[in-house]
Amino acid sequence: MEIKDKFYLESDEYAELCVGQELMNLLKGAAVFFPLKKNQKNIDFIIKDSKNRFLNVQVKYSRTYLDKESGCYHTWFHRFKINDETDLYCFFSIVPEDEKLIERVKKETKMEKISYRYVTVVFTKDELLSFFKKEVLTKKTKTPDRHFGFAYSKGKIFYNRGLYKGKDASYYLLNKRKAKEIEKLFQKNT
Repeated sequence: MEIKDKFYLESDEYAELCVGQELMNLLKGAAVFFPLKKNQKNIDFIIKDSKNRFLNVQVKYSRTYLDKESGCYHTWFHRFKINDETDLYCFFSIVPEDEKLIERVKKETKMEKISYRYVTVVFTKDELLSFFKKEVLTKKTKTPDRHFGFAYSKGKIFYNRGLYKGKDASYYLLNKRKAKEIEKLFQKNT
């Protein structure tokens, strides 16, 4: 995928469309429906499976920030209240396709045409509750942290702050999740 207009890099709506497309590709026969009201509370879109069962999805978007020292791309999210209506929480960001770009950026200031890839971290409601309770903690006092984020490098994702900084979180990448895991959520909602 190639992005030509910077607007798309900062657009929540674009993130929602991309995540919807990724979920439809993962879940055969699925369809995505977006609310007509732009600011529908707690739901960014609904995904329907082939058996007419529904899941509510919420997408959080973060720009990525290159840490030139570590060579990782970082995201940044604010902790938020988990609601009863949402079944899947997706954390979306965009990183350069070419991992060697990091070295070229360090050496020169000239920008080149860049291709990007989507990075989507997906939590079920229960997984996110556990993540917030057990892993989004400050390093010093081990109390709930107000922020959290992920570091992306070489196809893996890691926690990038707090008590568990550096812990591998690649299991939660959408492209690593299995369709069966998400399809189980449809069964819970019937």
